[in-house]
Amino acid sequence: MGSFSEDFVAALGPIAMGSCLKRLSDRRLSDAADILDAAGLPLLPTQVALLAALERFGPMTIGAAADGLGVSQPAATRTVANLSERGLIESATAADDGRVRLLSLTARGIDVITRTRRNIWSPVKNAEGPRNAGVSSDLKYSDLQGSLGSWSKSLRFRARVHAGAL
Repeated sequence: MGSFSEDFVAALGPIAMGSCLKRLSDRRLSDAADILDAAGLPLLPTQVALLAALERFGPMTIGAAADGLGVSQPAATRTVANLSERGLIESATAADDGRVRLLSLTARGIDVITRTRRNIWSPVKNAEGPRNAGVSSDLKYSDLQGSLGSWSKSLRFRARVHAGAL
């Protein structure tokens, strides 16, 4: 058996779009985790995303956090539990509805997200700058997410099969 040097996922093109996106996502998450670790912030990227969301949008329920992060409620609950154990977020009963629990940053959580922004986000944005001149990161990511979210090749394929086109 010989060794293969061809990238199978890339060679398959649109057929392997899901695998290609998963691979890119895994690489980006791994890079983010490495950067956080090197900066002395032993957090996962999803944990930082929740801290940043709480800072930007204020107190929210676990359900709202799950929706905003695009994860399941059990995954959000695990993230919340871990951040709570570290003293970065807290949960309190909503003033207007005793059945609702709202998540918010603690003073330590505010400090961590402030250091993250200063020591990680700014240098990363500066490093990406020349490669992406003239296009903001927020615009690129939201456009990509919107385009991919509305495009579903499998649904179109099934519709064509159902209509007898294939």
